[in-house]
This record gives sequence, structure tokens and C-alpha cells, in this order.
Amino acid sequence: MVNSILMIPIHLDALYLKRERLVVEAMADLSIIPYFNRKRDVNPNIAHISEEIVSQPFQNQNLYLKAGIHLHWALPDALTKGIQDSDKKTVFPSVPNRWLVTRTLNGEKRQWVVESDYLYREGEGEQLGSIAYPIEIKNGNHQPFRYLGRKLPIEAWLENDPKAEYLALLTAVGYGEPTFAAFYPNCHSVFGFYDDYSPQPTDSLQYDVIAWYSDLEKDYFNQFIKSKSQLTTQELIKAIQEEFKWDIPVKSNEQIPQRMLCYTRLKFASPTNTEREISVEVAVGNTGTEALSAYLGQKIEALRYPLC
Repeated sequence: MVNSILMIPIHLDALYLKRERLVVEAMADLSIIPYFNRKRDVNPNIAHISEEIVSQPFQNQNLYLKAGIHLHWALPDALTKGIQDSDKKTVFPSVPNRWLVTRTLNGEKRQWVVESDYLYREGEGEQLGSIAYPIEIKNGNHQPFRYLGRKLPIEAWLENDPKAEYLALLTAVGYGEPTFAAFYPNCHSVFGFYDDYSPQPTDSLQYDVIAWYSDLEKDYFNQFIKSKSQLTTQELIKAIQEEFKWDIPVKSNEQIPQRMLCYTRLKFASPTNTEREISVEVAVGNTGTEALSAYLGQKIEALRYPLC
């Protein structure tokens, strides 16, 4: 806690790829939703039903991750749980929408800012690797989705960009997908970061991530503190423990922090030799079920009649 700011540690994962890799795609491909763009029908061969856009099991390895380092951070648990409002509807709290990413290697630093809620204009963002995100359309003559999330070098970032458009509310479930923030392919431009840097070796490489709300009024912790202004300091500390499961190291005569920041650090360790000989067994069949049956049949037979 520094200068009345509560620092919340979060978890950070990193994936270092020496070459491009095909991985499981997002839970839904919203970029193929059919619509009319005022001139022609777009994606006319796609039915406007969820079955057409959701990822199909065993046919979903269609996302190419570029070579380099991919970061994915986890949101605090307190910001990922639903809350019932006065109308008995389940709502999710707003989450931090600004992330400062710092890369440090051999004393040299480089920084970027990820704007998780940035909305690209129609026709922009796909080439930059942002995710497709559904938006509400007043009429049927506009693209029903936009590309969300961007990263900027710190020197090019404007804290209040007058030309930028942002999502009204960003939550852990995004457009309603429970795994939105937890699954990297869903949110790689929102709660993730791609660095095309390929250091050799990676030991001593370090990433620091700090997150905050660009609008204090959307800071969920700040909103909670304001709603409990009638409580004493000790009562408020207890309420925070019950709501957030956080312990606040504040004495009775000290001020409760008024806003929160998230932070994390990841440092690459010296690489170890993980190459080892692995025995591989192959079973062949017309279908996966036949192949599995053939494999298990051989194993069961070997158990029944072991070699002497």
C-alpha cells in the first residue's frame, strides 16, 4: 500500500515460441457473423446461429501463434465472480483496462501500454492481431462486431486520446463467455501481450506488468469503499475481507486505500535440458474408437499372458 493505493498481486504466464505454432482457437469466431454493410451481404453462406460461429471440438486448432513471447495475465479472483444486483440479475464487476508492460534484459528496458477496451473502427484491427468482439447495432447496416484491444509503445501512448473509442464496460466474461479472460485465444489482445522479441538466451529476461483503471469511477474497489462510507475503519476492513478475500494492513488510525493497482513480475530462469527419449506407441484404425480398441486390446492381452 503506497500513497493510498492498494497493490494486488496477480499471476502471469509466458509462452516462448521459437517458431510459429498452430493452437486451439477462441471459443467463438465472431468475425464470420453475417451482416449487410450497406453495399452487399457479408458472410452470406453463414447461418445466423451460434452453432456456425462456435469452435468445434477436435476441429479447432486453427489459431496461429507467432514466434516470440506471449504473455497472459490472470485477473484477481474478486473481479471474476458474478454479483446479484437489486434486480436479481447477475452482473460482473469492471476490470482494469490499462496495462503497462515493461521488458527488461541486461539493464535495457522497453515499455508498452495495452488498452484492453480500445475499439478499432470498422475494417481495422484484424491485421494487428486483435480479437473480434460483438457490439450492439442500432440497425442492420453496420458490422456487428469490432476488433478490441491494442498495444502501443509508451512513447506513442496518449493517456486521453480524443480520437479513440472505447468499450463502455469491460468484465472478466467479456461478451458473456465464462472463459473469456481465462483462455488466452479468447482475449490475447485484451488480457494478453505479444512480444516479437526472440532473445538468445532467455535467462535474465524479465517482464513487469502493472494494471489500473483509466476511470476511477469504474474502479470496483473504489466503488465498494464509497458504498461503505458509513462504516468505521475496522468494520470496513472486515467488509473488504468478506467481499474480496483481501487482508488490508491498515491500522485503526490510518486511511483505507481509495483505489487499486494490479502488479506482477515474471523472470525467465536459465534453460534446462528437457530433451529426453520418450517411447511412443502407435495404434491404427479406421476411426479413433477402433484405434483405441486395438491399442487397449494389445495391452489387455499382454497383461493376461505376460512373457516369461
